[in-house]
Amino acid sequence: MASDSISPDNVTIPLLQGEICMQYTRCGKATCRCREGNLHGPYYYRVWRDGDSVRKEYVRRERLMEIQASCDAYRALMEHLKQARIQRLEIQKRIRHECRKIKPRTSANPQGAAA
Repeated sequence: MASDSISPDNVTIPLLQGEICMQYTRCGKATCRCREGNLHGPYYYRVWRDGDSVRKEYVRRERLMEIQASCDAYRALMEHLKQARIQRLEIQKRIRHECRKIKPRTSANPQGAAA
């Protein structure tokens, strides 16, 4: 019996904008170790732009790899789309250049003209 495996074609990775950032924090308690510089953490956050603002969302440690893969997939898709746009613009530029080479044909005796 063959072992069951999931091929990459069967896996759908959600796309998430942003990146994962690690942060250490102070809790604010007067007697805590973090007052001496031994901060709490690391805590992981997904950080992304939403219009003019920067958003931040806590990422649980057990979901860290999943969220990182989603952010990487989004970034890879955006890079692929950027390259596709560059190629499209280059093709349009070549087409315009070729169209300028072709001049409209003008005949010496246009139809309908009296001789």
